Amino acid sequence: MQVSVEHLSALERRLTVQFPTETIQENIQKRLSELQKKAVIKGFRPGKVPLSLVRERYTRQIREEVAQEHLDATWKEAFREADLHSVHAPVLESLDSNAERVEYKLWCEVAPTVELQDLATLEIEKPAASITEEDIAEEIKTLQWNKAEWVKVERPPQQGDEVVCHFTVQTGEEAFAALNQTYTFKMGGDLIPPPLEKALKEEGSPGKTLSVNIIPKKEEAFPFKFYADKTLRLSVEIKAVRSPILPELNENFFKSFNSEISDFEGFRSHLHKQMSTRLISCIEEKQMKNICQVLLDAHPLPALPKTQVAEEFLGFKRNYLSFQKWLARSSGSSGEEFPEEVKNNLEAKARNQVALNWVMRKIIDTYSIVVDEKEMQAEWEIHLREHPSQEEKEHNKEELLQGIRAKLLEKKIFETLLAQAKCVEKNYSYKELVKD
Repeated sequence: MQVSVEHLSALERRLTVQFPTETIQENIQKRLSELQKKAVIKGFRPGKVPLSLVRERYTRQIREEVAQEHLDATWKEAFREADLHSVHAPVLESLDSNAERVEYKLWCEVAPTVELQDLATLEIEKPAASITEEDIAEEIKTLQWNKAEWVKVERPPQQGDEVVCHFTVQTGEEAFAALNQTYTFKMGGDLIPPPLEKALKEEGSPGKTLSVNIIPKKEEAFPFKFYADKTLRLSVEIKAVRSPILPELNENFFKSFNSEISDFEGFRSHLHKQMSTRLISCIEEKQMKNICQVLLDAHPLPALPKTQVAEEFLGFKRNYLSFQKWLARSSGSSGEEFPEEVKNNLEAKARNQVALNWVMRKIIDTYSIVVDEKEMQAEWEIHLREHPSQEEKEHNKEELLQGIRAKLLEKKIFETLLAQAKCVEKNYSYKELVKD
């Protein structure tokens, strides 16, 4: 067996394997003899076809089948002989066989080289924040808004009101059925386009129809985000204006969150604990993002395995389209739009994820980071307490355990990095971290 490797690019390789046909000739002859016993050819009884005729008709087919089997049996050995380590299942480019030789070519990609930086030279931002009285007061007000009673009023909408509008929209000569529907907006909220809000404040009242021109921005919420940068002529019929009546801060309000709370101080303490838990989670998430970005910046990888990037991209694309289809149930659009800008962003995200995976793998190898079975068992028990219904789903267990192991490895990597790198504390407000 002759093995050669061709370097196609920084990470792409082509493995060529050649061997004389005589290597598989014995198997070919054996197959032909077996075929002779059951071959059915016009003019001959079954099993009585001359071997010479069987060879004439079937040698090429049998040779190709045996060559494929030989490929399946030898390619791993060929990779070992060439000291070639593919990061994915090799792709068969060609398999040729004739009376003299058999040759097959396999395409693959190898791992990028990661030159790990001294972790002590890295600087990582460590976010910090505290919960102020203003934060608690704002949270209480938000909870009151969430439980507000909405009452119809016969007046122009004001800040904080809900406005129920039925839209008919046209862009040029094209009517958009997706916006020929009824939507509810909150005055002063993030969902309502400013020109529409201005017209509602100045001219709107229940039962009135307004004509408004808007050009939605890409970042605006649905339903308008589907028509970014298009001039929309809106016919807006105001169905109703609803004004909020906020609930009082009394025992009934407190018990709606926790039946054991009866006074303001107890409610405030309960709320502070919830906010603290949320803040800790947000701090950890932001620090994780900071660490990932520092690792990427410190270890630029000009070449990445295309197959891995493509796999990550397809996962991100599926998630994006799934979310868009969910939104489309209310908007009336197809939910299958995949703008070029989104495609480019997801491709960049996929590249970053693949690069980060390789850097983390290097850290794992360099610092001999492992997850022991006791840690796995402890995390598994926590998972089952939080998701008791999954205990019986044995077919998902291996996948779940892999996810737990990956999570523990990632945690240990971050702990290793934080123990050695220079951490610089940066203060944030509660609102900045939670909103982010």
